[in-house]
Amino acid sequence: MPRYTLVGDECMVSLALERNLDPKELWESDANEALREERALFNCLAEGDTIALPDDSGGHELQMNQEQTLVVSKTRYRLPIRVVSPDWQAASGVTLKCWAESLPQPLETESNAEGIGWFELPLDVTEGFIAMEFEDRAIIRPFLVGRLDPPELESGRQQRLENLNGSFIPNRPADELITALADDSGMTKDQLDALLVGTVT
Repeated sequence: MPRYTLVGDECMVSLALERNLDPKELWESDANEALREERALFNCLAEGDTIALPDDSGGHELQMNQEQTLVVSKTRYRLPIRVVSPDWQAASGVTLKCWAESLPQPLETESNAEGIGWFELPLDVTEGFIAMEFEDRAIIRPFLVGRLDPPELESGRQQRLENLNGSFIPNRPADELITALADDSGMTKDQLDALLVGTVT
């Protein structure tokens, strides 16, 4: 199989769709086993990662279903916000509000059974604040939308710590920050690692 090297903001989904391939099938192919061992998330790869492509670049027609939905819009995108309880269970029915400079008024949504609330945002909204009331506490957190490096890379872990904590502490290794933040939050390092990677369910 020929191999392709990712550049810029390319990802598995964009690469597959350009070639009329199913992103999940491309990720799970035997030829990409080494990439799966290196990266935990198929939709979060790094510039320079190489992907094995089928010899027939025509591929087959992309099949979409409820399990795999690609949301494409010319003017808006969907921002998911996950809410978890102190014991790491999905928190449903939590009201979430989103503020951003270009929004004429705050947007409001509610977390579903999986603890996820979705905001439909204009493409020019790349940062703002999310607010919620949870267990008699008002919580406000900033958000920044952009490309994340894979969590296996130091830069990717730093980005996720910044998003999770709302601030960035330079010149300290991510592992050291994760251990300190986990201690402060009453979590184990493994729990916080799972949260950063996005594997908390």
